[in-house]
Amino acid sequence: MFNKGKVLFNDMHHENKVFHYLAFNKLLTEFYFMISFRSFAVSMISIFLPIFIYTIRNSLFDLVLFAFFTYASMFVFSPFAAKMTSKIGNAHTMLFSIPFMFAFFGSLYFFDSLMISIPLLGVLYGFYESFFWMPFHDEFSILSKTKKVGKEVGVYRALTIGTKILGPIIGALIITMYGFNLLFITIIGLTLIGLIPLLLTKDIKTKQPFSLKKSFLRKDTPLKFPFIGYGAVTFATVWLWPLLIFLFISAYLELGLFGTIVNTITVIGVLIIGFRADKINKIKLIKAGSILFSSSLLIRAFATTIFQALSAWIFGALTWPLLDVPFEALTYAKSKKLNKLEFFVAREHALCIGRFSILGVVAILLFYPTIALPIAIFVSGLFGLLYWKV
Repeated sequence: MFNKGKVLFNDMHHENKVFHYLAFNKLLTEFYFMISFRSFAVSMISIFLPIFIYTIRNSLFDLVLFAFFTYASMFVFSPFAAKMTSKIGNAHTMLFSIPFMFAFFGSLYFFDSLMISIPLLGVLYGFYESFFWMPFHDEFSILSKTKKVGKEVGVYRALTIGTKILGPIIGALIITMYGFNLLFITIIGLTLIGLIPLLLTKDIKTKQPFSLKKSFLRKDTPLKFPFIGYGAVTFATVWLWPLLIFLFISAYLELGLFGTIVNTITVIGVLIIGFRADKINKIKLIKAGSILFSSSLLIRAFATTIFQALSAWIFGALTWPLLDVPFEALTYAKSKKLNKLEFFVAREHALCIGRFSILGVVAILLFYPTIALPIAIFVSGLFGLLYWKV
């Protein structure tokens, strides 16, 4: 009788563990669904956004101004986004960011008729990014498992980049055939679909207290210098590189096609590295990746033909997963041992330092775009070596 009761208890305990595991993975699946839709929507505009800002008046000053106010806003608003996340939960904070996303793309849609200022566009974009990404990082840190974080980062990165494969070419087709305004409406619609899991899922809220005072430029931030390098290289690749390619070819369709090719190569690499990241020495992989990917940026700076530029871009796509997947896995693993929100705010501040550093290079050479962009990309390649400080 006692043994039967013990067996029954063990079965019930096992079922509870299985139920808990399935429920947890259900949340992670819904999380993947949401970020995949958002990534697909954003991928249709991401490589074209700096070009759109630049071509308003064919002015590099407009792009510098927009980027400055975007990242200044993210620097200022990220602690408040973390504070809201700790108070009302991750899903509610992400939902709070959505009206500002609509306001941003709506402002782009009505830019000419309303005479919206470039700084206002930057503030709207920075506010939206802050209140989306802060709860995102907290959510993923909570849902991911320490022993499988490399694999889960690989899946998350593969899904986000995988959904981006067709984004650039579709975005280019829409721009070419119907203009930017229809693209802005399409992005809003797809983002709304991605919100469905947030509306149906039980919200998660970190139980750790959050201090605004402690979050500002913490001196003990782990990975501070690699984060600065990360901010520099991503700013160069997301903002400056697409514009430099566009100055080479001046065609949206070709740029969209190149973006699709590069994303396809990257997602294959992310999947391969992601499923092995938990079994490989992450530090060694990050250091090797930093040299290779930084080299791709240095090579891009000297590209003088579209063939050279595309070859360097593909080399970057091949080497980026070696750096990105293990570094993100290490980041989330570190966050689990610290106050998550304070850590991610400090991370955002370090990223902004890297972004502002490269933006400063562009600002110095403001009136010489064909010189400013390659030099800034070259300097970002040097900043990429900061990953060695992991």
